[in-house]
Amino acid sequence: MAVRNFRLYAIQGSSRRIGIFLRWLVAPVILALSAMLGTSVAVHAELSVCNQTYDVVNLAVGYQRGADFQTSGWWTIGVNQCANVIREDLPSRYVFVYAEDVFGQSLFQGGRSLCIGTKRFQTSAIDQCWQRGLMGVDFTEIDTQQSPRWTLFLRQGGIEGSAD
Repeated sequence: MAVRNFRLYAIQGSSRRIGIFLRWLVAPVILALSAMLGTSVAVHAELSVCNQTYDVVNLAVGYQRGADFQTSGWWTIGVNQCANVIREDLPSRYVFVYAEDVFGQSLFQGGRSLCIGTKRFQTSAIDQCWQRGLMGVDFTEIDTQQSPRWTLFLRQGGIEGSAD
């Protein structure tokens, strides 16, 4: 019986040593591959919005793509939460945001009228909103300064932004 236990311990010990050896061998290879893949992937810009108000916020975003404007929504962002609302290269320097509370009241004054839908939407309509079954609202213009990543902070007093 003691001999059997010794053999079992010897087999377990050698498999444990092999496992440690494989970890030390495989881990650097995986790290090297991930580093090589990481350097070949293009960095994408994005727009993140953080809600620092006291209310849950519904957000729509608009931007110019070529000669057309595109608006999309809705992102529901909880208190002290953030959401990535554009997950691709920012198509232009200026981004437009519209935020409202859960009662549909606009939270910020805007100067650019764009169309929104009452449910999840994506549209390139900027005029004749009612004829298209959409509503026209005033979006706030945000200058991203052509930064690759931009974060907006929605606060009780207004909107602030910063490059990441």
